[in-house]
Amino acid sequence: MGAAVVVAVIILFGVLSRLNRQIIIWIINALMFGFGLWCIFIYPIHHRVKQRNLTELVSAIVSEVKEIVYTSKNESLSTYFATYEFKFRGKTYKVQSKEETDEKSLEGMDTQLLIDPEKPTEIYEVGRIKSRIEVMKFVGLFFIVFGFLMLLNNFV
Repeated sequence: MGAAVVVAVIILFGVLSRLNRQIIIWIINALMFGFGLWCIFIYPIHHRVKQRNLTELVSAIVSEVKEIVYTSKNESLSTYFATYEFKFRGKTYKVQSKEETDEKSLEGMDTQLLIDPEKPTEIYEVGRIKSRIEVMKFVGLFFIVFGFLMLLNNFV
């Protein structure tokens, strides 16, 4: 979907570049403001909706970290997936995260997870998601401020 939006924007710019430079600047500003607002408001709401059924807070330990290496001609890139171990209602669960990380040093770390009491293998990594939401809010603020400054520069 993101690629379709990029292609549509490029086509739109191609058509509008013949019309007026001012229109292109307004469209770029609207895209920046829109992305900034999405980062600040919609992204956190998406994660709240995603965790709606995840109501039980449990303590977990990172029991292992799986490394996946992506290689290309010139370089290799490693990414890691944590496996969490926790007890819930007398039963021990081991669940691998769907979220990747760049850190291998997580092994042995204590953390908090939200789980679905009906399906304890559905997890939500509280600390990691909170920090990601904060980063997205910062990125959103950057896009809004940059778009506003670009708009001001257009009028001066």
